[in-house]
Amino acid sequence: MFYYLYYLSEKFSPLNVFQYITFRGGGAIFTALLISIIFGPYFIKKLKMLKIEQVIRSDGPQTHFAKSGTPTMGGLVILISLVISTFLWARFDNRFIWILIFSSVYLGFLGFMDDYLKLVKKHSVGLSASKKIIYISILGLIIAAYNFYNPPNPKYITSVNVPYLKETFLNLGILYIFFSYFIVIGSSNAVNLTDGLDGLAVGSIIFSGLVYVVFAYVAGNVKFSSYLKVISVSGAGEICIFLTAMIGACLGFLWFNCHPA
Repeated sequence: MFYYLYYLSEKFSPLNVFQYITFRGGGAIFTALLISIIFGPYFIKKLKMLKIEQVIRSDGPQTHFAKSGTPTMGGLVILISLVISTFLWARFDNRFIWILIFSSVYLGFLGFMDDYLKLVKKHSVGLSASKKIIYISILGLIIAAYNFYNPPNPKYITSVNVPYLKETFLNLGILYIFFSYFIVIGSSNAVNLTDGLDGLAVGSIIFSGLVYVVFAYVAGNVKFSSYLKVISVSGAGEICIFLTAMIGACLGFLWFNCHPA
């Protein structure tokens, strides 16, 4: 939303900074961090009042029993901070932003249902692994099919770039849909596999997010993508706004979660 202040720069030149991804990325991480830190304590306090707490498996490590009572559903703090910050700093006419927001809300709702079932059933199973795979698969296929039939770069509809090698591509054809599908499945479950009660998920998201910020910025910048021999994707740089907002939200959540986790 703040991006559109750029159009007023002719009347007030300092507003020109809102066109730059680097400036808006910094604003996104700060905004998400601030929202998470300010509203996090109230949200966590409310969860404790409602006794929405993590149930520890009886066969789990002994060290985890001391963590019984740690509030769950804290991911909602991250999701809310992420979505608000992204809407404030990203461009509304960017397709990638809407795909990422949709995916985040979809997976956030899935996580909410998982925690809800854990609390109702009073055990740590929640949604079964098979159901999670099915629901995430639906999301993966939707995104893959959308990108296949509405490619961001028509010249490379089904091609995968081999980084740093000039004009070296793998043309996957129709298999591109399944390739994209497995990327979504693998990425979402990679976080789950490192999660638990140890704060590892947030840490892995922050560091992997920083790497993707670099990738997105390079792909969205014509000069950098040409120099580094990667496919130039128009609008990809805007993904940096979403990623920096995600990092800020995770840092804010980690501020409160590091001790109980």
